[in-house]
Amino acid sequence: MAAKLVPRARTHGDYKVGWVCAQPKEQTAATAMLDEIHKDLPKPPKSRDSNSYTLGSIGEHDIVIASLPKGKGGAASAASVAVQMINTFPNIKFGLMVGVGGGIPNKSKIRLGDVVVSSPTDQFPGVVQWDLGKATSGEGGTAFERTGALNNPPQLLLTALSKLETGHELDGSKIPEYLDQIKTKFPRLATKYLKSDTLEDVLFKPEYAHIDKAPAYDDNEEVEDDDEDEADESEEDEEEGRACKFCDKTKAVKRKPLKRDMRIHYGLIASGNKTINDAI
Repeated sequence: MAAKLVPRARTHGDYKVGWVCAQPKEQTAATAMLDEIHKDLPKPPKSRDSNSYTLGSIGEHDIVIASLPKGKGGAASAASVAVQMINTFPNIKFGLMVGVGGGIPNKSKIRLGDVVVSSPTDQFPGVVQWDLGKATSGEGGTAFERTGALNNPPQLLLTALSKLETGHELDGSKIPEYLDQIKTKFPRLATKYLKSDTLEDVLFKPEYAHIDKAPAYDDNEEVEDDDEDEADESEEDEEEGRACKFCDKTKAVKRKPLKRDMRIHYGLIASGNKTINDAI
């Protein structure tokens, strides 16, 4: 698991797995999971590929990782990154989109820190585009009919997924073991990425809209200055640290503390161009 720089040269044709991340923090986690980190490869002559790649391997699989351009999310951006990746690494057989997501409460009891793996359910192929559809009208009035979905995953991956799920049922997940290894190899990541035991999973009522910014103060109202340490935080750290900071905690749903280890769920994932912050 511990990543190391490997001098053995590889070619673009050696890489069979493409891994796309939507955010830099996801790319950081992906890179930390590599068993080996490979040397960068020059892009082919006359290439118009604007991606930046991290090359490496997990086990026997050679992997190429790319992140969407900073601040340029959405399906169109992801498709562009994937197309350019395939043009540069023509032998890629499998594409993965791995990152963080929001959970919509349901009977599965998915909680903050859990892992969700997309898998086909009924007529749905594993990932559905919740915001792609058409307006319909009928006796009950207007409605939204979802029409977008991604292709089914390859049969080879689905059979491997069945075996993986069985292994998790029998022996549990090895993710805690991998996270412990990251603590040793990348200690700087420990305080930021490995605080699963202190995650505060707050669920607000459906009718409550999240507040992302501090409330406006009156010009005559005195406001205490932040501590010097807080002022030195990076913009990204501030963004992560203030999640729900200004929300009204009295609007939260009262739930019993969930005392269990991280779980892995298998089922449908809803994807779209818009981020779901609340039910409004």
